[in-house]
Amino acid sequence: MRHHRDFLKPPPDVSDLSDQELVALARQGREEGFRGLVRRYEPAIKERIYDLVRDHDDTDDLTQTTWDKAFDALHTHDPDRKLSAWLLRIAFNVTIDHFREKRPPTVPLDNIRVEDTPPPGKENAPAAPVSGRTASLEVRIEERRRAVKQA
Repeated sequence: MRHHRDFLKPPPDVSDLSDQELVALARQGREEGFRGLVRRYEPAIKERIYDLVRDHDDTDDLTQTTWDKAFDALHTHDPDRKLSAWLLRIAFNVTIDHFREKRPPTVPLDNIRVEDTPPPGKENAPAAPVSGRTASLEVRIEERRRAVKQA
C-alpha cells in the first residue's frame, strides 16, 4: 500500500530510458513507463492526427483513443520494429475509423432521377410549371421505357 508520502514524491525520471525499456515498464503495469511513452510520442501523434482531421477537439479525442488502443495492444509490439512507426500506424487507423463513422449514408444513384435534382443554387426555389411540350416529352420517354422493358 502506498503511503501519503509516496504521492508527494516527483515521478521518476525516465527520459533517458530507451523505448524498449519504457515498453517493458509499461508491460509490467508501471505508470512511469507509459507516461514516458506518452511524453515522448504524444506530440508526433497529435500532429499526425491533426494533419488529417483539422479539428482540435477531434484531435484530442482521437489521441486519447490512440493511447488506449496502444496500451491495450502493447504486448503485440515487435521489439525489432520502431515503436514510433507502430504508434503512428495506430493513430492513422483510429483516424480512418473516425472518418468511416462520420461518413454520411450513401444513396444508390439508381434511385435518383435527374428531374428530381434542382440546379445548384435553386434548391429552395419553387418548382417551375411544366410546359405542354415538356409534359409530352415526358410521356414519350415513359412510353419508350415501357417498350424497352417489355422487349
